[in-house]
Amino acid sequence: MDKGYTEAFYDSDGQAHGKGLGKVATKKSDRICAKNRNRGKLWALHRKLEKLDPAKSARILENNLTRKAENRRYRQNQSELTAIIGAASKSLFNGESLKVFSVREAWPTASDLTQPIKGKRQSKTMSRRLNSWMKGVMRDSLQKWANWTGSVVTEVQPSYTSQIDSVTGTLLGKRSGDSFTRFNGVVLQADCNAAKNILARGTDFEISRYMNRTEVQAVLLRRTARFLKGMGLSLLDAVELGWIDSKHSKTRAFKELLAEMPGTSK
Repeated sequence: MDKGYTEAFYDSDGQAHGKGLGKVATKKSDRICAKNRNRGKLWALHRKLEKLDPAKSARILENNLTRKAENRRYRQNQSELTAIIGAASKSLFNGESLKVFSVREAWPTASDLTQPIKGKRQSKTMSRRLNSWMKGVMRDSLQKWANWTGSVVTEVQPSYTSQIDSVTGTLLGKRSGDSFTRFNGVVLQADCNAAKNILARGTDFEISRYMNRTEVQAVLLRRTARFLKGMGLSLLDAVELGWIDSKHSKTRAFKELLAEMPGTSK
């Protein structure tokens, strides 16, 4: 199961749970940001008029700068998001006892939250608050439904789960938005591909939960090199063909592998 922003969860069977979460969350964040920008202007005017026109300054403070209505609206937004996440968790378990492998801290950063609304300004501080809150609600909701259905949720090491081809288990291919293009040109749904990688990661004895990103990359590069060798190709060939991200060729693990494994270099 892959946690997401556009949809709450995507499972390895290709089912999305909690569709529309991103739209609701983005709408909430946009509204709060616009509201805070306007409040900032009113606060500046309020302070400017404190000495010039105290009566007007007091009216602005009383009628435009209180938090009662905004707090009520904020609670409504939170309730709407909680309901979507709760329904998504219920749909994921569907009353069954499951063994669910979940990513650990694989969540969009504050800058990633702006992607669905490209071209619009969004407060990084508000994005971080929204991001942190949603992660907690999703985690708690999953655990609640796991307890009710007698299921087990196991977190796995998330590194590269969105960049691996779930068919070959290698680093061949490229993710772009909601699509993952395999080295042979076949296009997979990116979140479903990631969920399948997470399922495989749950029973992967070479990659443990607490390995660091560099160690995971070394394991995956080794697997990629073995796969390419069976095709009569090398890692460098894959880089030249555009099958593997060139960033991997600049790493220490890549260079060590070229020297260590015969047949991985020209």
